Amino acid sequence: MPVTTREPVGDKMIKTVVTEEPLCIDFDDIAGYAEPDDCSGVGAPWEDCDGWEHETRKLGYWDHEDVSDSRGYARCGRYDNKLIEIDDDVIIGKWGHTCRNGESKQVWLERVARIKRDALDQLVKWYEDGWYVYAAVAEYGDYTDSLCGIYDDDGYSDYMEDTIMECRREVAARMEDDGFIVENQPDRPKPYSRVKRFRDQIQHNLNPWHK
Repeated sequence: MPVTTREPVGDKMIKTVVTEEPLCIDFDDIAGYAEPDDCSGVGAPWEDCDGWEHETRKLGYWDHEDVSDSRGYARCGRYDNKLIEIDDDVIIGKWGHTCRNGESKQVWLERVARIKRDALDQLVKWYEDGWYVYAAVAEYGDYTDSLCGIYDDDGYSDYMEDTIMECRREVAARMEDDGFIVENQPDRPKPYSRVKRFRDQIQHNLNPWHK
């Protein structure tokens, strides 16, 4: 129960509230979740991130019949359907997917084709359904940590779960700096770095399937 004391200082009454908190907490008590990031001010993913360069061809009334089943055909509206196109040279040059050492030409070209298919499918989804931006959040009492501006279809991707976990770990680290004991913390798979986490976010936003 909080303890309240009052002390007159000059013409003021100073009120002090003292609360007690457990010294040891369980890591599982640090909440973590994803929430829509409605105030991030970000634009379309292909405008804010490199790695999505593409061209769109607006289709006239008679242009749909031959391409409506093509990969990259986006039904944006009754009079605003588009055909999205990505040049292989963009994938190889701008996106950096050159042939790896020891990789055969056939395997390399298959990899470029897969990246192109995945990119077209994602772009079509964004053009037709819109895009969603989330924030990963962790909190315990007055301690909070978050990372915003994450493009994610539903807020529950593996990347989002990993980011939420890192936010929870950051909250735990701040609490330990203040003298708390945080028990049952999961082992880190690798050394933690906020800079690396930010770079991972950029990579995820660019192309989550790029390896």
